[in-house]
Amino acid sequence: MSEGTPRRSAWRGQDKRPVLRLAPTRADAVAGVLAVVGLAAIIGVLVWSWPSLPAKVPIHFGFSGVPDAWGARSFLLLFPGLALVIHVGLSIMAFYPHTFNYLWPITEDNAPSQYRLGSSLMRWLRTWVIWGLAYVQWRQAWVALGRSTSLGTWWAPVLVLVTLSIVTTYLYIGSKTAGPP
Repeated sequence: MSEGTPRRSAWRGQDKRPVLRLAPTRADAVAGVLAVVGLAAIIGVLVWSWPSLPAKVPIHFGFSGVPDAWGARSFLLLFPGLALVIHVGLSIMAFYPHTFNYLWPITEDNAPSQYRLGSSLMRWLRTWVIWGLAYVQWRQAWVALGRSTSLGTWWAPVLVLVTLSIVTTYLYIGSKTAGPP
């Protein structure tokens, strides 16, 4: 099925919102590849660092990026599992954009563009969260191994800035393609 020819499969609920099956865009495919590479990075950091890690590792960082809680190194095993749950969950969600809450009415005319944007939002947020987890796990290992003392002072502002940029871009483009009020 080509990207420009959505297939209508049903109508949903009282709001008459169409249910469309849209092929992912090339940008969505890039986000997918980057997310899988991020998952591999999380696993790679864990495998690489595990033999050298001390019994106690940083398990929480304050806003300044400095560790403020330490725990068993087994805590780091949560990151691959969490990243996988996020990856699978947001990937599945991206295929059901007709179930999302939108800030504007979804019509037959704007549904294809709105659904593509909603799906892309899920895919890019998934990728960003996975890479954020990969970075945190890498820095946890480095702090535990004495190669660093923190996440870096820039981490929290970058986390907020990139997240807001992804969401703001979606909202801007979404509002432009929403159609007349």
